[in-house]
Amino acid sequence: MGDKRIKDLNRCALRELCFFKLMGEFGKAFKIACQGKTETEIESLIQALTKVADIAGEHSFNWDNEAKMIEKIATNFSNKLIATPSRDFDGMIGLETH
Repeated sequence: MGDKRIKDLNRCALRELCFFKLMGEFGKAFKIACQGKTETEIESLIQALTKVADIAGEHSFNWDNEAKMIEKIATNFSNKLIATPSRDFDGMIGLETH
């Protein structure tokens, strides 16, 4: 099977997961977020969510409560961002990172 075919199958699997398998509060919020979006925008959102989940090392099948899983992913992701101090305000008097 060619690389393009595998990518197409993966996209179909992701789309099915996102549109038919999502349940609970996250599923409701995802459907609302997708309203009025193009297929390309939805695809980008799916890819972003997949990357964030991969970064955090979590999978929804391992959780009974989607809200707690998303909270853990967001916390882990936020902690990684906070670990790198901002240099945006270096040299500006009265402005510093917290």
